[in-house]
Parts: sequence; structure tokens; C-alpha cells
Amino acid sequence: MKKLLSIIVIVCMALSLSAQWSSDPSINNIVYSNGETFGSLTATDEATGMTYIQWFVLSSSGMRPMMQLYNNQGVAQWQENGIIISTNQNSTALYGTALEVSSDGCALVAFADERNGDMNPFIYKISQTGEFLWGDNGVQLSNLEAYRIYVYPCNDGSAWAAWYGETCYMRHINADGTTDPLITIENDSDFGHVICDENNNAIMAYFHQTGGAFMWPDREVKVCKYSTSGAQIWLATIIQSYSYNFSTELQLVPDGLGGGYVATIPVINDRHQAVIAHFNSNGTATTPMAGAFASLENNGYNYYPTISVDPTTNNCIMFFRRSNVDENTYQLKGQCFTVTGSRLWTNTGKPLSGYSDYVYPITSASVPTGGAVLIYEFGNVNNQSTIKALRVDADGEFVWDNETVYLCSLASTKSISHDCSGFHNGQVIYSWNDARTPQGLYAQNLKLDGTLGPIQISTISGDANGDGSVNVSDINTVVSYIIYGNEPEDFIFDNADVNGDNEINIRDIVLIVNIIMQ
Repeated sequence: MKKLLSIIVIVCMALSLSAQWSSDPSINNIVYSNGETFGSLTATDEATGMTYIQWFVLSSSGMRPMMQLYNNQGVAQWQENGIIISTNQNSTALYGTALEVSSDGCALVAFADERNGDMNPFIYKISQTGEFLWGDNGVQLSNLEAYRIYVYPCNDGSAWAAWYGETCYMRHINADGTTDPLITIENDSDFGHVICDENNNAIMAYFHQTGGAFMWPDREVKVCKYSTSGAQIWLATIIQSYSYNFSTELQLVPDGLGGGYVATIPVINDRHQAVIAHFNSNGTATTPMAGAFASLENNGYNYYPTISVDPTTNNCIMFFRRSNVDENTYQLKGQCFTVTGSRLWTNTGKPLSGYSDYVYPITSASVPTGGAVLIYEFGNVNNQSTIKALRVDADGEFVWDNETVYLCSLASTKSISHDCSGFHNGQVIYSWNDARTPQGLYAQNLKLDGTLGPIQISTISGDANGDGSVNVSDINTVVSYIIYGNEPEDFIFDNADVNGDNEINIRDIVLIVNIIMQ
């Protein structure tokens, strides 16, 4: 027994743990420290709390995709600075990438590169052990041009991918990496965004151009549903034709009822106006064809919407930026919509900040108990900004005592991402590119109570450090407790007491080893 303990101690000392989530918003966790990074995405496995963060670095072969995995305590699971996904030839520009977690806990990463000469779409499935399950070079989705890729996981380990080039396309990828028929959407369509229903049928929302000029096309918003075999189930228009800036995208989120909400920003009477539309499981619009406007205020602009769905009501919560008519002062506002488009937070939305020189909504996440959290950029002075967050309940009222909190209080030049992990295990995780010293990619967690730092939620037998899994780090935690007689910050006594005798000793270590070896 003494020999076993000695071996365990040596192994644990060799496998020292990385830093956990920072509790200090001026420090944050560094994901990649070798220089400038581009375009970060974050996605969490609900079952384990493991979080994938994906980004790009510029190399001699173009933009190189990379990724790192964190447990729910903020400890990196892979090598320092992450793993390289692909070294194939790529453009030096980014035309969009996607990251989601499959139902079996793997990362689904999709992007386009020029390995075959043109910008073709590829998708990879990577396990939590770093294994490339769909091959080292991923699965090629098409030999057609691809821009702005979206991915959505199905409930059987498979996934849907959507992208646009000459028009919009979709394809279903089975759990083993084989593909079903390519689906081509109608001509003059773009920015096709995909989700799927409980039967793994794909639902796409997209723009269909009806006229106008290249820089200011006229578009209507349509939705369609397809089976994995490529059969169309329904097709409908949900927002009438408006003028748009050519680069305007749309957002699509499931409503929890088999349908979804779409948000976008048409130009109406020469002003950007944030609108949403809702469709039910049959593809029928339940909101007016004009869309439901975030605010009925005049003499200003409403743009940069970010939406999520309150799981307790199935209402859509939108955060957006309101500007004055001269577009030199800005305000954060919120609005809540029913499935019929009724505005619940007054006809002009709820003010969530005063007017200032710079506030910019980044991304939002619904809260399991109702309401939502907004992450936003604040105070861009000399191209330097901070990152803050606020939480409101289902009525739009502030939840935290100080109303807003810092995720990053250090003013620096940042390249923000319109993506976060969503709330899982009581926290949301956000990553961004930062020019501070050292320059690189940074990340931070935010807990439901508005604080930062490690969480303690695990009730898994043997999971002594509460990171959601049982491994050698739990042995390290128990050994530290036994040898030094103190409780580490992340120590969970009930989990460490595997045999339930209200004592932590060598017997518990042996049982943890047995759990790991199973």
C-alpha cells in the first residue's frame, strides 16, 4: 500500500495542474500566448462541463485553425497553446467558421480552406481526448465555394452543416462521418443558418434576394425544413422584403417548441431597425410579415441584436444597441417578445445603460431559471475597451446588486467574438482576442451570481476537485488533503469520501484509482 501511495504521489507531482478560472477580471485566463489570434468560438458539453475553444493563427499556409479543451474549473486539458486542427492551405482572410458540441461530447468544427484550390467546406469531429474521429483531414462537405458556415448537432452524434457560396447549401453528416445528399436551396439565397428538430430534420432560415443593388439588396426572410435524405418538408416566408446592407446576417435560435426565432436588421426609412420573427413547427409565421420591431421609437437606430430564448416561457429576449439620429451616442436596451411578436418590455424596450460614447452588445445566453445575460464591450477609447456583463430576469429587471460586472476590466485592444458557451453548470464562458501583453487569446467564466472563478457543483463519487470528471487530478487533491491536513480551495469532502466512512484516507485513494481504471 505504501508503494502504491508513493507511486501515486510521484505521478501527481509530475502532472501539476494549470490555473483555474481567474477570479480577477484584470487578469483572465490565457488560452494561446504565442501572438495575435483571430476569430474565437466557444462551446460546452452539457454532460461533462468540458468546454472547447477554437481560434485561428496566421501562418505561412494562411489561417491555421487551433483548439483547446478546458474542464469546468478552467483547467486546460490539452497541451499548452492547444492543438492544431489543420495545416492545409487556407486564405489569409476568415470567411466564417463554426463550433458546436455533438450529443456524444465531441467538438464539431467546420470551416472552409483552399487545400483543393477553391474555398471548400470541411467539418471535423474531435473527441475530448483529442482524437480526430472523422479522419485527420476531416470530411469534405462539397467541392463548391463556401462562406459563413453554420453547424448544429443532432441527438444521435450526427450533425447538420449549412453554408452559402453561389447559393445556400445544407448537408447531414452521420455519426460515423458518412454524408447524406447535398441539399441546394433556391437561387439568390444567402446567409443560411441551420438548427434541427427532435427528429433530426434540418430547419434553415435564410435571405432570399428579391431585387435591389449589390451593396443594398432587397431581401425577404424564408425558412425551410428538410429530412436527412434531402426531401423538403415545408417552405415559407416569415419576413417581407426590405432593403439590407449586403453584409447583414441573420440569427436563428430554436424556441423549445419545435419552431424558432429569427432576428435581423433591415433598413427601413433609411434607418437600421432590429426585428424578430417567429415560426412554429409547421413553418408558419406567428408574427406579422413586417416582423416585430424591437422599439417603436423614432429618430434613432436600433441595431446589433443578440437573441436567446427564455426556457421558462419560450419568449425571445433581445438585447440591442440604440443610437441617436447622429449615431454618436449609444445605449443598451432589451426587449422581450412572445411567439406572436408582442413586446413585453414596453414598446420602446427597457434601457439597460445610459447613453455613452461606446457600448456594443456582443452575445447573450438564456438563464435556466429565466431571463438572460448579456456580454458587451464598453468604453472603446483610443481603440481600447473592456468587457462587461449584465443579467436581467424574465421581466427585464436587473438581478445583480451592482447591475453590471466586469469580465475583463483591463482596457486593451480587443477583437471580440459574437459567441459564448451558454449557461451550463451555473456558468457561461467567453473568449476573445486581446493585444495586451502577452498578446493572444483570453477566456473568462461568469457565474450566475455575477462572480468569476472556479465553481463547485460536482456530486460525482471520486471527483474530489469538483471538475466534473474522475482522473489523476482527484488523487492529487486527496493526497494533498491527507499529507498537509488542509482542504484545497476546490476540495469536495463528500466526493473524496468514496467509501462513505466520513474519513479521507488511503482507502479512498485506492477506490478513486479503481474508478479511473474501470
